[in-house]
Amino acid sequence: MKDSDVIIETLNPKNVIPDKLKPGNRLGTKVIAVIGGCGDWAAYNGDIDWSDDYVAKHGTKIPREAAERLFIAPVIAGLHYRGI
Repeated sequence: MKDSDVIIETLNPKNVIPDKLKPGNRLGTKVIAVIGGCGDWAAYNGDIDWSDDYVAKHGTKIPREAAERLFIAPVIAGLHYRGI
């Protein structure tokens, strides 16, 4: 097997033992923006292995400042960020 054949998995940072990290490991999280029906929007954070729908429904809402850096389109559209 060649290095190019190796599948590199993105790890969930909640499940990683810090002293077991090694070069090449990747840690990930998922952030989803949800456009509301009243000219508003919000962004939610969840585990990398959650579906987009699950993150949108059960994720943790992230602060406006972080959300606006990640998702510029709702800001340009003039939508109001709901939440924290």
